[in-house]
Amino acid sequence: MPSRRNRKQSAVPSITPMDIILAQQLAVSYYNQCRHIMLAQFIEFTRRFYLGIGTLNGGFQHVISARPPTPIEVFFARYPEYPYDQSRETMSQFWEMSSQFGWSERVNHEALGGLRDAIAQQFNDIYGADVNDLQAWQRLCGLVGDGSIPDNIAACRAVIRRVHVNICDLVDYPATTIPPPVFFTESALAKYSREFGKIFPRKNAYSGGLLKFLLRHIFHPSHDLGIGSDSGRTSAGG
Repeated sequence: MPSRRNRKQSAVPSITPMDIILAQQLAVSYYNQCRHIMLAQFIEFTRRFYLGIGTLNGGFQHVISARPPTPIEVFFARYPEYPYDQSRETMSQFWEMSSQFGWSERVNHEALGGLRDAIAQQFNDIYGADVNDLQAWQRLCGLVGDGSIPDNIAACRAVIRRVHVNICDLVDYPATTIPPPVFFTESALAKYSREFGKIFPRKNAYSGGLLKFLLRHIFHPSHDLGIGSDSGRTSAGG
């Protein structure tokens, strides 16, 4: 007969990769309540939150229905015929859906505009929108920077200005858990963004200051290192 201790251990469900993804999604939904948490602390919060919930009623599934849908989930919910999967890249699914439905250029353009709105809103929810928020800059530095976490906004901006990263990849990261690729030239990011259809326009009603700073020239990129977008010079951004 197993001991009481063994019976207690066996009652704890095992952690699967999907559980971890769901945990990250749920944590992101509560992100605005803990924006003061640094990137490393936020990751630790996600892990601890999962472990706390995971011992109740067999895991995370019973509380997922309580999580409010993300803006991207709301967008894809308009098309119930398409099997949207939050663990896959957003833009690859959009282009797949467009092809599946045989959309005209006009319908595709309208739908793409709606998705870009959702991407901007979700970026703001995850990373913040205020360019005067030091901790928002520090979170970005921790994710795509050189490993250093500066203690002032000017230094953070200098770190982010030297790298180029796709907005869609940043937004997908909490769900896919795939670290966004970082490019060190604007032209390399531009080639990648065009190839995979991950282009985000400079003018979007929902774009916050932090998102705008990350935008780069996609159709007329510079070959120089570290061209930022302080003054809104970008025509489009990845």
